[in-house]
Amino acid sequence: MILTSIIPIVLLLLIIVAIYKMVNVIKKVPFLQKLNLKWMLSIYGVLLLVAVGLFYVLPNERPSNKIVDNQDELVKVENARRLLTMAASEGKQISKENIEGVEIKNHWDFTYEEKQLDVTILDDQLGTLFTLVERKNVNDKRVEVMQYHTRTIIENLDITDDIPPLTLELVEGELTIRNTHSVDIHFGKFDKEFTITQFTEEKGIEDSFIDEDHIWGENVLYIRVPKDVNVEGDFQFVTQ
Repeated sequence: MILTSIIPIVLLLLIIVAIYKMVNVIKKVPFLQKLNLKWMLSIYGVLLLVAVGLFYVLPNERPSNKIVDNQDELVKVENARRLLTMAASEGKQISKENIEGVEIKNHWDFTYEEKQLDVTILDDQLGTLFTLVERKNVNDKRVEVMQYHTRTIIENLDITDDIPPLTLELVEGELTIRNTHSVDIHFGKFDKEFTITQFTEEKGIEDSFIDEDHIWGENVLYIRVPKDVNVEGDFQFVTQ
């Protein structure tokens, strides 16, 4: 870190020395004096000094996404995704599993007095969404929904916060689930020439975006309904 801060200063000093040497050469050559190169180099040196000053004065902008380059942390994220998927497929109560790395993305609470509830997923992209329904022991006239999720990391960037929660509406006995706030995220990457990468273990750009380099977050929609409400739709009842 200290070395990185010193390098620009050393380079600036070298440039100043070079300018000083050139000015001395210009003084000895009449032809170059007529071109006013001395003034040009002086102005250039001043601009360099101003640029260095601005470099240290201006705030250092950092990407909002968290960089994850620790292999142990990546393993924990992948384990959380796997355990959440397993718990959902086995119909377990997610909150009682206490899976490290699983958080609530959003929470909804609806007043509901009907006897029938239809659960409908209106987005084809959500076809693989795990949807669990837990029947309460009481008729409290409340439908509670939690969206559990794990982190999404692409090319060592944590983009979890860039992914908005699902959109839910409960109207006339139908709970509709949409992904209305989907976003496009574009990634770019510099690539080294094949003449270099063929002798190293580094991946080329064509291999950079394969699935094994990514950890896609898992989402589970967990719905709690009153005791006597009949539920229809594509979901799985909580059995454990």
